[in-house]
Amino acid sequence: MSPKYFPQQIHAFAGVDTGELTLRQYSEYMGVAINDPVYVNWFYRHDRNGDGVLTVDELRLQGD
Repeated sequence: MSPKYFPQQIHAFAGVDTGELTLRQYSEYMGVAINDPVYVNWFYRHDRNGDGVLTVDELRLQGD
């Protein structure tokens, strides 16, 4: 099954020149509080190695 991405996810990465995305950057882009549980849970669910940084590869490897 191919991974599914929301446009916000793709655009969040497009605005990050390192190709890595922190929770703060993701929250700011999405326009939500950094402690919004929906976005925090999504972020940490996709942070496969637990380093607090999402990479394109981590998102690409997700099946949901």
